[in-house]
Amino acid sequence: MAWFGTQPGFTQFGLRAIVIYWGIFTLLLLTTLYMVLLDFRYIRMEFKLGERELFEDTLGNEVLRKKLREAQNATRKPSEPDQDH
Repeated sequence: MAWFGTQPGFTQFGLRAIVIYWGIFTLLLLTTLYMVLLDFRYIRMEFKLGERELFEDTLGNEVLRKKLREAQNATRKPSEPDQDH
C-alpha cells in the first residue's frame, strides 16, 4: 500500500482487493511473530542444555564430587560433627 498509495486512483480498488492485501499482510506478520517465538524457545532450550552439560561436567561428575567431599572432610576440624547425615 505504501508503494501504490502515492498513485492517484489506488483507493479505487475494490473492497475485495483491499481485504486480500491486508489479509496477506496480517498472515505474514503473524508468521513472522510465530517464528520469533520459536527462535526464543530454541535459544532458551539451548541455554538449558548448556547449563545441564556444564553441571554434569563439574558437580554432576561423581569423581569430582568425591574429591570435593574428601577435601572438605580433610579441612574440617576433628571436633566438628559430620554434617552429611
